[in-house]
Amino acid sequence: MQESRRRLRTTSSIIRARLGFTGSKAAAGPYARPEKDAKVSGKSASKSASSGTAARRHSIPGFSIVSKIGSGGTSIVFLAEEIHRNARKVALKVLMPQKALIPSELEKFRDEANLLIKFRHPNLVRGYHYAQYRGLHYLVLEHLNGKSVQEIIKEKGALPEMDALDIILQVSDALDYIEKQGILHRDIKPENIVVLKDGTAKLCDLGYAQKIVAGGGEEFNEVTSGTAHYMSPEQAMGKTNIDIRSDIYSLGATLYHMVMGELPYAGTDNMEVMAKHVLDALNSPLIKNKGMSRHVHYFIERMMAKDVNMRYSTPKELSEDIYEHLRGIYSIDHRQGLK
Repeated sequence: MQESRRRLRTTSSIIRARLGFTGSKAAAGPYARPEKDAKVSGKSASKSASSGTAARRHSIPGFSIVSKIGSGGTSIVFLAEEIHRNARKVALKVLMPQKALIPSELEKFRDEANLLIKFRHPNLVRGYHYAQYRGLHYLVLEHLNGKSVQEIIKEKGALPEMDALDIILQVSDALDYIEKQGILHRDIKPENIVVLKDGTAKLCDLGYAQKIVAGGGEEFNEVTSGTAHYMSPEQAMGKTNIDIRSDIYSLGATLYHMVMGELPYAGTDNMEVMAKHVLDALNSPLIKNKGMSRHVHYFIERMMAKDVNMRYSTPKELSEDIYEHLRGIYSIDHRQGLK
């Protein structure tokens, strides 16, 4: 574990050196907000200001690097300002140099870039362009000034049901859009959903996205892809005929995490968690003890049904069911208000 962390820190240093940036570390996560500058005085303040100025002097052509936002298994993300667009803030997602040497990883990075640049939807992070500089492959993305759902859960615990359903509806709209483009996301999870200050939810990271093959199947490069704690049973088993209902399952696991404040299945390793997604039923008594409403309980049970034929068949069907539930709530509240 320590060796892995050391390699990751070394990789981060290599990229930052190539970009000419040696600023301070920032919060982890693909779209985590940069750390606020510490309050300092005297010589420390001067040194901090000098470091910040130096960071802005070195950049990829057309960009001024501000800070490191976070890092993952294959890439590192920097906050930058686009010089010729009135210093518009953007996120620079840079593929790790050693990953760029692996054809499949480079292809995956390029595929994600092409999709995000092509797609236009209010609930999807927007990609601006893809390029190379000094051997570094990077993707320019819109900067998301908000928090991931994972961060929100960590800070506040379980979310109110109405807030959670609002996020689910927005992500469902994004899934409906990308499915119509012939794409599956395959990695829906709280970490890949960012909520902006105005309440807009943005689905991020299409690194595992794949084309839907005619006839309901899917092209695969790996046996399993995704994140174990939110992975559908068919993904966990490595099936090749998965469809949008797999993403709906993962969205259901995300909804569970949001309203319960804990994962649907826990385990000592990924294999144990994946096995539970395949074999174990959800703990309904625990759900009821937590005070979850019967409607949200129903949404989760249907979204996370082991049998794909028992799930919602499309994101649109899911959204319509949730909207119907919300209309009922507003109607009841309205009638009570008249009494």
